[in-house]
Amino acid sequence: MIYKAIKKMNRVQYILMIALTLGLLTYSSACECPGYRLAEMDSISYKNNEIVLIGKITSIDQDCYEIEVKQLIKGNITSKKIVGIYSLRKGLMSSCSFYPQFNTDYLLYLNPTQTGKDLYYYASQCEGSRALDQRQKPLTIYESDKQLNDWTGEWIEQMKKE
Repeated sequence: MIYKAIKKMNRVQYILMIALTLGLLTYSSACECPGYRLAEMDSISYKNNEIVLIGKITSIDQDCYEIEVKQLIKGNITSKKIVGIYSLRKGLMSSCSFYPQFNTDYLLYLNPTQTGKDLYYYASQCEGSRALDQRQKPLTIYESDKQLNDWTGEWIEQMKKE
């Protein structure tokens, strides 16, 4: 039945149907983050995540990435290296997952998740995780790169005091 309907369409109708379908798929898979201002987002992220740290991404794989913990700000981690995952269900990518870049230092907001016997850490791009060199910025509202840089330094110092 669908085949017959498609066969009756002219070329323009067919192209419009394909474009509309692709547009809906793209929209439905896009991550929608709240429009918080920078300080508000960092405060919420700090409260909502068990682990906050400064770390370097030392390797990247299809499902996960390795984080060298440089400084633990909040939480309890006993290892100097932990594994971050892109999705709460291994092998299933999420449009809201945080995808860090290799060999880059980050401020990371993480929550632990258990998969079988393995412990992983998950970061969402809707949280305040970001590269310290600003190559990867948080999805939030801020005035300028200078403001982002200045605030990040101030925020890290505030969190260390808590």
